[in-house]
Amino acid sequence: MLSPNDSIDAQPEELELPKPVDLATRELASPIDPDKPYYCKARTFSLDYSAEALGGGQLSEVELWGTEDQGHSWEKCVTDPDRTSPFDVKVANDGLFGFRMVLVGNGGYVLGQPKPGDSADIWIHVDTEAPRCKITRAVYGEGSEAGMLVIDYNCLDADLAEHPVSLAYSASMEGPWTPFASGLKNTSLYLWKVQSDMPSRVYLRLEAIDKAGNLGTHLLDLPVNMKGLAPRGRIEGIRPILSVEGSR
Repeated sequence: MLSPNDSIDAQPEELELPKPVDLATRELASPIDPDKPYYCKARTFSLDYSAEALGGGQLSEVELWGTEDQGHSWEKCVTDPDRTSPFDVKVANDGLFGFRMVLVGNGGYVLGQPKPGDSADIWIHVDTEAPRCKITRAVYGEGSEAGMLVIDYNCLDADLAEHPVSLAYSASMEGPWTPFASGLKNTSLYLWKVQSDMPSRVYLRLEAIDKAGNLGTHLLDLPVNMKGLAPRGRIEGIRPILSVEGSR
């Protein structure tokens, strides 16, 4: 899972926690339910902590222990040599990780060392994969959908955000892009009631975001002819209008 001797090559991406994990309030400061973890889009991150020795003693070591099997087994991952927050953590793969801080006093007294079956101080789901998304169809609406552009799409990710989908248009494949729908649920369908001042041809871009903040995008490489959405009509015949007197 973790290598205690691994160095972090790049600046770790900060994991946004509500506040540092405090031993006295850790149940309030971090999720203890592995079904509701924090999400992180990097395999390197920092864990803030606070620690103090009790009874006038001194700390000998501050350790970070981890589990990849929801607490069935634990291993020591990192020892913080300066005993000063944060822990810099590097994991080898995506997945659900539980972490627990262990304090060792000068007298050898150990506080918090986890046993099989124990829960974690904090659960983190590392996810570095962007959602896979695609616009599958963009056609003129018919019947009750007349005058609208019918956009079909799909987004695939095990951990999509609650409202993950955004759509934008541009007159050029290079942009700039103008959003016309955002915060959509993943319903696979959007009916676009197009404004009258649109360019005659537009490109469409789909974005989907997951809980970790990874962003997937798809660009429809062929432009949509917006003139097809304009009202249409034609003269189909002629009928003379005769006055009553002229008809006698």
